[in-house]
Amino acid sequence: MERSETRHRVLIVDDEEPMRLLLARFIREDLKAEISLAGTERAQTLGADAFVPKPVNRQGLLAVVVGQLNNGIRRQEIRGLRTSPAP
Repeated sequence: MERSETRHRVLIVDDEEPMRLLLARFIREDLKAEISLAGTERAQTLGADAFVPKPVNRQGLLAVVVGQLNNGIRRQEIRGLRTSPAP
């Protein structure tokens, strides 16, 4: 029987595409998350609710993302929902 691993979804927002791609690479490599990219004008409509200031430090970025993922899991548990894996 295969063990199913939950994949989280992460939205990365930045004005510059090269920065979005770099941040996506960090998160994909270290957290194995599904990544969505957006420019800053669309950030709030897509649900962005945390930020990492520049210059970006890889460990700082990952700490913020993991904290947000953990907060999301706790919110879903409080509401009686389960985290569903990304398709």
